[in-house]
Amino acid sequence: MPGELAPHEDKEFRPRRVKTCRRACLALLQFLDADVAVPNGFPFVLKADVAFGGPVFHGRLAEVEVENLFAIDFTPMIFEFEGNSVFWFQHYLESPMVTLFMGVVYIGSFLLIMVFTIVLFAYMNMKRVTSRMVFLYLVLFFLTIPFYLLVVVYTPSYPKMFFPGASSMVGGMEPLLYNYGPRVHDFFVNYDTFNNCFPSMHIGYPAATIMLLFWDIRGFKRFRGYKTFLIVMLILIAVSILYLGIHWFTDIMGGFLIAVIGVLITDRYALGFWRWVHRFDCHLKKWTHKKS
Repeated sequence: MPGELAPHEDKEFRPRRVKTCRRACLALLQFLDADVAVPNGFPFVLKADVAFGGPVFHGRLAEVEVENLFAIDFTPMIFEFEGNSVFWFQHYLESPMVTLFMGVVYIGSFLLIMVFTIVLFAYMNMKRVTSRMVFLYLVLFFLTIPFYLLVVVYTPSYPKMFFPGASSMVGGMEPLLYNYGPRVHDFFVNYDTFNNCFPSMHIGYPAATIMLLFWDIRGFKRFRGYKTFLIVMLILIAVSILYLGIHWFTDIMGGFLIAVIGVLITDRYALGFWRWVHRFDCHLKKWTHKKS
């Protein structure tokens, strides 16, 4: 039924956790006739063209995930918490024009906000805001690494981007962006793992950017237009990632939480970090000058 967590009809299409990593990988590599060394320890992704059910999907990469024993799949837990809310959110809004608009928002706005914000304040010679923003993005990057290594959360529409006839993680959910067209599909299949949903950094980075701007630039009147633009874009991004079948509501909450933690760390340690960088740079210049 639509809106239910449905098991895949064919178990070959269902991602499985591999506890005996090396043995499973070697068996798979033999099947694929691939000559690749299998490392111990951290998870990695092996990609190769594979035939499923007879035909070979040229240009599509079949992803085989090998995760360490500490990674946990939280997808069923999130579904128990949310139910089928993401399905109904997509179902009531779905239309070709909305899909196109939300796809543009999802792909373009994320990098636009990150890059343009730093360029804007650097151009205006607002060094304090610019340096704190760079440090914030660095902090957010390192904060998310443990989640991406140890927390597995599949997109609500998985694995329909690979097998359109299969059941998605939430019954009825469609990968509207992933299957929008051949080029878009190939791009995401090649570069997205579809299991790193939590937290949503499409929410985390813009939310942290807005928080830090309000923190450093007191009052809404200063840069009122740009602050309003960022808030509107944040709302549109949140709608797009739910509508397109990319994230859960829980991922959005996780993104806001990471943003708050990142801003607090930035406010506490950014100045000391850049002072250390400056001292290191001075010592490095002295050392190179002596060598020359």
